Amino acid sequence: MTNNLLQIIILFLFHSLCLLSQNKEKTIAWSKDRPLRWEDFHRTPPSKTTNGGITATNVVLTFLDNQGSIKVQAVFFTKKSWVIPKYKSDYALKHEQIHFDIAELYARMLKRKIVEYKEFSLGNFRKKCKNIEYQLYKKRRAEQKKYDRDTNYSRNIKKQEEWNIKIAERLDELEKYSNPVIQIQFR
Repeated sequence: MTNNLLQIIILFLFHSLCLLSQNKEKTIAWSKDRPLRWEDFHRTPPSKTTNGGITATNVVLTFLDNQGSIKVQAVFFTKKSWVIPKYKSDYALKHEQIHFDIAELYARMLKRKIVEYKEFSLGNFRKKCKNIEYQLYKKRRAEQKKYDRDTNYSRNIKKQEEWNIKIAERLDELEKYSNPVIQIQFR
């Protein structure tokens, strides 16, 4: 009996620690009024790396209720993002900001696809939204890699400027999807 009680206590403590560690993850939601700053990059850089820094971002889809209210946000993970101090510059920070902007671009694309999708029902909308999210996730990852390849990790100044302009224009085109909260229309 005491052995079972001990196992339950250990399981409870482990679960609590897991929840605490998840809650400690500091994120910054994308905002046109709040660009990234080097102080946002909290992780210690690895000792052996060929990169000057890493920007960890994601698009987070949250179901707010069972009636089709959804929140979609691009977020930056401070504790997973890092920079080697000698590479800190305004130019390098702009390169990292574009990674975050690409995440926001795909958040807006996800919201547009969800809003335009006409086959949602009360019973299928969560699964359908997750399927749409996954398809865009694959495209977002590919575009992030293409961005780094094209700009040679910001070393190609001409290509970097082209990407800066291209992403800004694409964000402007999807401005109507900048609100994080959307409402699904059921058929």
